Amino acid sequence: MHSGYKDSVRKILEISRGRKLIFYGTDALSGYVYSDLMELGHDLAYFVTENPDQKEFYGKEVKNQYELLYEEKGKIFIVAFVFKDHGSIYNSLINMGFEFEIDFLLYGFGGYSQKYDAFDSLLGHNRFYGKLLGFEIYGKEKEEGYNILVLGGSTTDPTVGNVSKCWAKILYEKLYEINSNVVLYNGGMGAYSVNQEFYKLLRDGLKLRLSMVISFDGFNDVDGWVIDSEYPHLSKYERKVYNHIENKGGFAPDTLDLRNAGEIVHGLKRVEEQSDVSEWKISIRKMHGICKEFGIEYISFLQPMVGTGKAVFEKKQKELFQAAYHAVPAYQKLIERQPIFYEEVLSFVKEKKYVYDLTDAFDGKKDMYYDMCHSTQYGHEIIAERIFEVVKENLFKKSKTYVAEKEIVK
Repeated sequence: MHSGYKDSVRKILEISRGRKLIFYGTDALSGYVYSDLMELGHDLAYFVTENPDQKEFYGKEVKNQYELLYEEKGKIFIVAFVFKDHGSIYNSLINMGFEFEIDFLLYGFGGYSQKYDAFDSLLGHNRFYGKLLGFEIYGKEKEEGYNILVLGGSTTDPTVGNVSKCWAKILYEKLYEINSNVVLYNGGMGAYSVNQEFYKLLRDGLKLRLSMVISFDGFNDVDGWVIDSEYPHLSKYERKVYNHIENKGGFAPDTLDLRNAGEIVHGLKRVEEQSDVSEWKISIRKMHGICKEFGIEYISFLQPMVGTGKAVFEKKQKELFQAAYHAVPAYQKLIERQPIFYEEVLSFVKEKKYVYDLTDAFDGKKDMYYDMCHSTQYGHEIIAERIFEVVKENLFKKSKTYVAEKEIVK
């Protein structure tokens, strides 16, 4: 069975090459990923846990975490694939003298991803691709290019998850076959809400001389999954950073009339009428409105989610999802809210000709998900095909127009 974590395991093996590999944690996710490791022909030295009584897991020895102190630093590499308690694991390993991203890595359900290396004053968190902030580019930028911007969260992020090629890159390859002038900017970023997509388009996207914008989202906006509970335009990551600054004090020590500022504010608080559904719909409309004003084609896709559609799950996957459901209370609320969210946005999706429903993309198919929302490689290929069928018509029309204009100039 294809469980979907093999690409993450391959990346970890590459990073840890030449060192003894140790897994920290013994929950269902740890075992699930370990089974993929074994299928790839590799093994662990052992597991470690904070539980002093556990001696074996998946037939492998389990040691107490403090046994790591007897290992030679630089000769081992520790990976935690667990549902929760990442903070306590991080602190334990740091206190033992290990360095994050040098001696150990932490992962959850989403699997391997490139780390965010920049705090963004507007978007909360961001990432550099080489020297370029926030966009992985497919194709060669050119004056006469047909530039497409893709926006979304981790299900669009080219570095997140356990796939060798994300749907946006597959889409680019399909589009390139019918128009070699296509350039695709993948602006998907893990843990971005639809509001962050809107701000990214407004601040950075419009600088790219765009012909088309594609947004692929929904999951992160259900029940405000990545959003602060009080402020819908503030991410949970941002809240933590600003709380840290606020607690330190003196954050504007010599800034004219801000010298005595005593708090950081985030705008008006959420009002009762602002539901997850209304936030998603309003941001989609705002992106469409901006694009229309600047002559850019805008297309929105409501993404597949485990709580909607009729994808087929095998026994091992069901057991993993059940374990996550019981281990993390937030997952329970999220899964229960998904079908309600979908029913409430359905009339909007049907009303707006620029919005497409992809929640049925995986119906009747196996091995589509490896967690609550992220797709396997098979899933990315299906998403790319569905989006391609919509986008190619617009691309073909624009291509003909472009050719005709060039002929007139000649």
